[in-house]
Amino acid sequence: MKSSFFWLTCFYLIFETGILCDRKLEKRQTIFSCPGVTEYGCASGQCIDVSNTCNGVRDCSDGSDETLLLCEMVVCPRYSFKCKYGACISNKNTCDGIEQCADGSDEEKCSNSTLISTFTSSIPKKTDTAKPKPITVLSHIKKTCTLPAIEGTKYFYKDWNQNVSLSHAAEIEQYRIVEEDCEAGYHKVVPYRFMVCSESGQWRPFVTEELCLKMCPPMKSDSLDFKCTLEDKYISCLTPLPGTILYQTCKVTHRLISVHEQVPIQLRCLENATWSDDDLYTCIPTCGLLYTPSDVLNYGEVEYLTVPWSIGLYRQIKSRDGFYELICGGTLIAPNKVITAAQCYWEEGYTNKILMNGNNKYKIAVGKYTSDISIRDNNFTQIIDVAFVYLKESYYGPSGYFADDLAIIVLQTQVTISDVVMPVCIDWSKKYSVPNGSIGKVIGWGKTENMETSSVLLEANVSYTDKNTCRDMYSNGFQSLVTIDKFCADSQLGRSITEGFIGSGLTFEHGTLQFLTGIASVMDPYTNDLVAVFTDVSHHIQWIGERLL
Repeated sequence: MKSSFFWLTCFYLIFETGILCDRKLEKRQTIFSCPGVTEYGCASGQCIDVSNTCNGVRDCSDGSDETLLLCEMVVCPRYSFKCKYGACISNKNTCDGIEQCADGSDEEKCSNSTLISTFTSSIPKKTDTAKPKPITVLSHIKKTCTLPAIEGTKYFYKDWNQNVSLSHAAEIEQYRIVEEDCEAGYHKVVPYRFMVCSESGQWRPFVTEELCLKMCPPMKSDSLDFKCTLEDKYISCLTPLPGTILYQTCKVTHRLISVHEQVPIQLRCLENATWSDDDLYTCIPTCGLLYTPSDVLNYGEVEYLTVPWSIGLYRQIKSRDGFYELICGGTLIAPNKVITAAQCYWEEGYTNKILMNGNNKYKIAVGKYTSDISIRDNNFTQIIDVAFVYLKESYYGPSGYFADDLAIIVLQTQVTISDVVMPVCIDWSKKYSVPNGSIGKVIGWGKTENMETSSVLLEANVSYTDKNTCRDMYSNGFQSLVTIDKFCADSQLGRSITEGFIGSGLTFEHGTLQFLTGIASVMDPYTNDLVAVFTDVSHHIQWIGERLL
């Protein structure tokens, strides 16, 4: 009740008489409380309308509605006069021979030569010393306000912790604070707007500008990247207003189906909130295509050309210039971007989440089969320097249970793309789901079936398990590592997923393409590394996309 009274008093006085927004108002209220949210409880036990407080007229029989304690924090509008105790009256009513302030301060310091305002010039001067008391005309008919019926705008008011929706053209009682919002498909011009039904039956403040502007349909695509400008400034293509110009290009993992389509096509968002054209490029994937070699190798070994997105991450060995050791696996997601686990680069105490590659400390290798970076396995092997590394800002290593274990490597030069070196596909629109038991593929330099470190690339086929099912499998504390952005996978045919797989990508086939689903993060030592925890790529899809721009 007290909270409601405070806000109603605050907003009423803003738009009708003055401004009263004192956080200590509670302490100045009388002990008696009234049932109505627009009523003030006098000390005498009366209930009066809140609008009749601090207006110069003693409506409470004991005058408790016109006291210094209640009114001292009122800020009067510039066209009004502030009484000594804080109430606000009209400037016209000062020095007119009639006390309008409860303490008579509006008739103090008045010179005999002061001209009476034209508003009161027709009233004869009183010859006696007695001054008549003001006459208050009370109206028992309270006016209401009608909600505007504006397309795309919706209204509500707050009732404690919930929003109560209001329909267009509804009649609203006085002093009700109504907030405005926009329907789906409309852009909100300002982040917050409200209005109050005033005593006169008018909305305050009176605003004529539209709050909600109809937008063109948002542009999203699995094969296209979009950029949008409005008045020569870049804006989101998810909220295109009329006048927006849209530019389109194939994603880095796609190419135009025909060279004849390379003519630039720009679309414009028209005034009727439709696009000027629906002519979008047709782009076909250059991602996620496994390569089938002619030679079959030993059991479990991977021909270096079969998984074109597999990457080896290398770090310079201390005190041995020019010598590099394999530290993790990675996955090519664009010609100059590789995704891996944050733990491959993170160290305790790191505060900067962008790691620069000083002194060429880090390199990557694509088209590798053996783990030794000095061996050039084939004509497609490419060794490239790292420019810098984005670490997920919320990654804190073991103390954070390896949550958000994700990093994106930016290369100094682009990888040469071919049938045997290409990015993996990413499900940007989260179109595909992976049911429990689905079989996927993870590639890395792990351990052989004899638990010896492998010098050649290995493949493990694993079965998907969602995070909740995986957590339920454990009671030894390992479940704490299955954080909200994780899922599990257990190895088929006894192939261990050891530390050599950390940072490597787990893919699942959708249609004819391989899509990146997870990044190897943590292994369960109690299952001989047959179960691993992966960072779920779909949980971080926005973060990944922002760093590919």
